[in-house]
Amino acid sequence: MANARYCTVPGCDKKHRARGFCNTHYENKRLAGVLVVSDHLTRTPEERFWAKVDKSGDCWTWTGGKNFSGYGHFVYGGTTVKAHRFVYELEVGPIPDGLEIRHLCNNGHLGCVTPSHMVPGTRSENRIDLTHAGTNKYQKLSVVQVLAARYAIATTPATYRDMATVFGVKQTTLYDAVTGRSFAHLPGAVSVG
Repeated sequence: MANARYCTVPGCDKKHRARGFCNTHYENKRLAGVLVVSDHLTRTPEERFWAKVDKSGDCWTWTGGKNFSGYGHFVYGGTTVKAHRFVYELEVGPIPDGLEIRHLCNNGHLGCVTPSHMVPGTRSENRIDLTHAGTNKYQKLSVVQVLAARYAIATTPATYRDMATVFGVKQTTLYDAVTGRSFAHLPGAVSVG
């Protein structure tokens, strides 16, 4: 959606850039010294980071900007980094090459940045965590549905088409789940044959 905001200077009909001003008025105010100096210049990255964390609950929650999946993002060193990765490296240490950060609380998508809730792990382990927690927004079937479908296909005359209709998914989605092409970490995959 396009930005429909305009400059707040009376009589100016130009599009908003920042702090309520168009590009021209913003630059005029900045050059005149009227605008407050950016906190990027006056505070350390750690101070800026912790200013955007709510520590009132079990999970410390990121209150700054978030991506479409709910994970916090933080501008550091001229680039945008994931907030949970930044705090892990700040408080625990470097993330080993090839590993991701897993949230043991399963609240990463809610902005959790609690260092003690995070451990490094493989992409596969991270996906398994999401599957078991039911927080993978791309996942069409729950763990319980997959196990039920596997049991039904193995022990009853139910067809893949029947089960797909019951769970409201495509037949190929159900077939992949039942045969173990997806959800391979779950027991009871039905052999194709």
